[in-house]
Amino acid sequence: VAASTVFLGIGTRYIPVNWLSQMLLLASMGNVLVQMCFQVKKDSIDWNKIIRPVQRSLWINKDFGLAIDSIGKLDELVSFYEYGKAMPVPMTLPRVTESDQHYFRARYISNPILAKDNPSYVLNDVGLDGCKLTFVTGPNSGGKTALCKTIAQMQLMAQIGSYVPATQAEMSVADRIFYQYYMLDELQQGHGDFGVNLKRTRDIFYASSSRSLVILNALTPGTTSHEELEQAYGILNDFATMGNNVVYVTHRYELAERFSREGLGKFLMTQLENGDPTFRFIPGISRESHAARVAAKIGFSPEDRRRHLIEGGYTK
Repeated sequence: VAASTVFLGIGTRYIPVNWLSQMLLLASMGNVLVQMCFQVKKDSIDWNKIIRPVQRSLWINKDFGLAIDSIGKLDELVSFYEYGKAMPVPMTLPRVTESDQHYFRARYISNPILAKDNPSYVLNDVGLDGCKLTFVTGPNSGGKTALCKTIAQMQLMAQIGSYVPATQAEMSVADRIFYQYYMLDELQQGHGDFGVNLKRTRDIFYASSSRSLVILNALTPGTTSHEELEQAYGILNDFATMGNNVVYVTHRYELAERFSREGLGKFLMTQLENGDPTFRFIPGISRESHAARVAAKIGFSPEDRRRHLIEGGYTK
């Protein structure tokens, strides 16, 4: 009941309040239906004995339909509660409001999937409030994509009434949630990498509003460095003019620094300790992608390649 009350409190007309007092009675009725099903032989539970009678009752009695629907929704709320208890990281019911411009504020957030089996998951604070553009920079395998996916997942979870992995969370309803990630070219369309990804950005731009949450990862690949920077600069400026909440993941620190000089945007970077990412995000712009560290980690450093050539007899 407490969970249902909160769910109604965010403005979602999900379960009519006057039905709450009847749900416990209806739940017991559900147990009777289950017992009836078990009394029928397994090969007899078919359309004529189960589905058609229930369907007929739904057509004849609207209250019966509302009752079944309410039981299902109550089951959803219970599942949200159980999920919140099962997670090893802090969980909270977020405050969700209406606003003409999207915002997102949360403390000590973690990924709802990755943190499930990782009690030591590194927690972060995120404040996307009035900045319009947020740049996320840092080395490869530093947690940038995980952070952005966490934001999108938490927004979706909040809007369906679920607990979210954070100690505190408040956000406005997003009319649309977009997450663009790099996509390979489509040979049948003949656009190439640049055209395919730019087309997806175009679709997001025309479909979004100031109330949208937009996450962009690798905005304009497949062209020269100069053209990539110029295209991304223009696109991001136009998103900012629209006023939606854009999170942009990039290794192009020059682009982030250009916006910083113009006083537009917020900037987060991966914190490093002894050259390794801590997966904690702090204010700033990272100038390093640590490509050499990643190459060594996967066994494809210059030394690894040299060893392979020597062992294969290609060189001495």
